Order: sequence, then C-alpha cells, then structure tokens
Amino acid sequence: GSDVVVLGLDDLYQFNFALDYEYDVETFERELEQADFAEKNEERLTRLLRAARLDHGDFLPEIDAEGALVERERLKRRCLDGLVSAANLALDLNRPEQALQSCQAALNIDPSLEEAYRLAMRGYDAEGNRAGVIRQYQACIQAMKQEFGTAPSQQTVHLFELLTRQ
Repeated sequence: GSDVVVLGLDDLYQFNFALDYEYDVETFERELEQADFAEKNEERLTRLLRAARLDHGDFLPEIDAEGALVERERLKRRCLDGLVSAANLALDLNRPEQALQSCQAALNIDPSLEEAYRLAMRGYDAEGNRAGVIRQYQACIQAMKQEFGTAPSQQTVHLFELLTRQ
C-alpha cells in the first residue's frame, strides 16, 4: 500500500519518498541552502539559526561504518560553518548576544575551533565586556594547548591585543 515505508525494487530497497514525512537532516540542509540564497542578512541569519537548532548531536553515533562516519563529519562541518556564518552575520547586524550564542554552540561541537573564539572575543568587545574578551582568549589558549599542544594563532593573538589595548 501507499503507507509502506520501505519499497522493494528488484534486488534493492529504498525509502518510500511518496510518504508524508519529515527528516531533520533534509530540513537542516534546506535551511542552509535557503540561507545561501537569502537576499537580506536578517533572513539569512534566521535560516542559519533554524538550521543550527536542528543539530541534535552526531549523525548516527552508534554506527561505525565508513559511510556513516563520512556523513557524520560532513554534517558536523556544515553545522560549524553555519554557526560561524551566523555569528559573523549577528555581529554585522549589531547583535552580539546572538553572535555569542552561535559561538558557544560551535564550541560545544568543536572546542578547538579557534575562529569561534575570535568571533566570541569580538562579540564580548561589542558588548563592552573586556573581562569576557580576556576569559574567551584564556579559554582559547587552554583549548589550543590541550588539543594541539600549541598556542593560538598569530591572528588570534593580534585580535586579543587589539581588543584589550587601552
């Protein structure tokens, strides 16, 4: 019948796309695609934030097959890229709180994402929160040391010096 979820076609099986269904990965991808084509920054930011809210952790975490691992990493990267874009847009729109939320979401996914630390430092600076800038920089130093055994990049150091200069 029309309510069959898996269709058998010769020796292959496929999902019955004729069903009324919702798949969060498809919705996530659609929001990111629509963000790319949005004409206004407001709409683009809204789409990116909607996509980010659809992230519920690793894709198929219980499956170690190569195909699942590749897709898991691809989706993680897309989510991180979307969050970084959202943070940049939020800063452009003078919404530092939204930028900071996007940065925190990105750092929850990848605590070593140095770009998110830089954006968060800019967000705190936009709020006039010098202590926040310093705390974020210190968190970045710790994450880079722990993850890679190195210091933050010159770009991050330079931004910190610029933002904390009197």
